[in-house]
Amino acid sequence: MLVGTFNLVMAERLTRKVCSNCKTQTSAKENPKYKFAKESFRNFDKDALKKEILNRGITQQQRDDFINNAMVYTGTGKDPISGEKCPLC
Repeated sequence: MLVGTFNLVMAERLTRKVCSNCKTQTSAKENPKYKFAKESFRNFDKDALKKEILNRGITQQQRDDFINNAMVYTGTGKDPISGEKCPLC
């Protein structure tokens, strides 16, 4: 169950490729999945967690933003300047 939670949260928020042109940073602090994931990470084998993070290409900044501040990046699909469909997505 712990591995499933880790996979869900990481896949949903950190490991998918978010377009650098239209990404926005949002807070997941009130999301029950975040609270459960953070609690689960405390009991997770540190070496296995580190290996999984490295294998998924998660940066230290992404990890810190998620664990410490509940901040995640999401793609909007819209160009921030024109508001039209993002040309890079």
